Amino acid sequence: MERIYAITSLGDYFFDAVFRTNHDQRAKITDHPVHVDAQVSDHAYMENAGVTMEVGTTDVLVGEGESATVYQILLDLQEKREPMTLVTRLRSYDNMLIESISVSDDFKTMNALKATVQLREVRLVDSLLAEVTGGPKKKRSAKPHKTGKNTGGEEQPESYSSEGGGITRKIMSGNYGGKVK
Repeated sequence: MERIYAITSLGDYFFDAVFRTNHDQRAKITDHPVHVDAQVSDHAYMENAGVTMEVGTTDVLVGEGESATVYQILLDLQEKREPMTLVTRLRSYDNMLIESISVSDDFKTMNALKATVQLREVRLVDSLLAEVTGGPKKKRSAKPHKTGKNTGGEEQPESYSSEGGGITRKIMSGNYGGKVK
């Protein structure tokens, strides 16, 4: 897993400057209308964290083309879409992806790179697929004389398999009392 140090480096690469780091952490409070002009808020959950960094590098210290190389590295990390660890002065973030890279190129940055990089936390879960056998249970009427009778022979259970789009159930980690590795 790549490690990003917002203060000085990105993986094995160092920024010459980190101009600004903005941290964004929000709780979503749910609202449910229950009456005219009235809402009940009965639940809240944490949204994924976000960090925006304004970083820079220059060709002066290393040589011509270094700023273009750093820009390409940022693009490659974004394209890989592999979760990274971001370490800042205030907090360490796991499972961050580069959401956007914004770069302005003008006469002031001809031999430098000034980029705004937005990262967003992704939540990863372990899951387990389990096969469900026997098929769905059919409801039987408590009063068959009122609802009708079975006129077509003996009822046979349906067969289900994991091939050809059979029925499977996702069991999220924690729902069955253990953790999937």
